[in-house]
Amino acid sequence: HRKKKRNDQMKFWRVSAVRAWLWLSAGCASAPPPLPAAQQAAAEADTRGRDAFQRGDYKEALTDYQEALAHNRSAENVDGLATSLLNLSLVYRRLGDNKKAMDALDQVLSGDGLTFSDAQKTEAAYRKANFYLEDGNVAAARQWTEKALGFCNHRCAAEGRLYNLMARM
Repeated sequence: HRKKKRNDQMKFWRVSAVRAWLWLSAGCASAPPPLPAAQQAAAEADTRGRDAFQRGDYKEALTDYQEALAHNRSAENVDGLATSLLNLSLVYRRLGDNKKAMDALDQVLSGDGLTFSDAQKTEAAYRKANFYLEDGNVAAARQWTEKALGFCNHRCAAEGRLYNLMARM
């Protein structure tokens, strides 16, 4: 009897533990809260911009990315702002407006009162370095690669790309 009683108690605790786990994990299976309207609009504009960019329709991509930027500004979404500015830099570059491409990157690098992450600043500096290298300005490319490595501080995913860029100089 003693062994059967102990087995019944063990079974009870195991079943109780499974029920508790199911009850606690039920909240994890629920849908995430919806994005605020401005962030949702920014994400939609960003997707349209990416699709247009991939099709080679840079003017449409420019319009869509500018719309995403405006929505991200209104939502004060710093990550979205960085993404929009980085995307705009590529579109401006493809459209041949190097000054606006660099200005978009400078906004990420300077912050203008916003706190962009080191990863975002690394990406902006990397793009500046790459643009300068494409234009044949090796000295400026090297300077911006070193700045990007400084933001990276040997702990970012872009480190390999940065060293590959330096090797091309």
